[in-house]
Amino acid sequence: MARTPKASLSYFPFNVDFFSDDKIMLVAARFGVKGEIIAVKLLCKIYSTNGYYYQWGEDESLLFAKTVGEGITHALVNDVVNELAKRGFFNESILSRFKILTSTGIQDRYITICKQLKRTVEIKPEYNCTKLKMLRDALSPEL
Repeated sequence: MARTPKASLSYFPFNVDFFSDDKIMLVAARFGVKGEIIAVKLLCKIYSTNGYYYQWGEDESLLFAKTVGEGITHALVNDVVNELAKRGFFNESILSRFKILTSTGIQDRYITICKQLKRTVEIKPEYNCTKLKMLRDALSPEL
C-alpha cells in the first residue's frame, strides 16, 4: 500500500530581513520580543503541520501558547495573531471566515518548496490567497 503524500515541510526559507519588515516591527513595538517569537513559531507550526495553513481556534491557541514558552498566555498569542492579521502578515478574511492562518507569502513559499521536492501541490480553493486577491481586484472598480 502506498504512503499518503506528505503535506508538511521539514524546512522553509527564512528571510534575513524578517525582523526589519514593518509588519513584524509593529508587532514588536506592541508586544516586544514575545510578539516576534510568536510570529516565528507560528510560521514553524504552519509549515510543519499542513504546509501552507494552520487551523486556528481556542484549543489551538491554548496548546500553542503552552509550547511557546514561559509567560506566554493564549490571550497574548491571540492578540499577536490578530495584530499580524490586521497588518497583512496573515490573510485577515480567511482567518475571520475559516479560522485559518495562511497568507499569499506562505502559500508562495510552500508551492516553491513543493516544486523543488517534486511534490504535487494543491491549495484548497477557499484558502487560496492569490485567487482571492485576483477575484477582489476583478470585482473592485478601477480608480
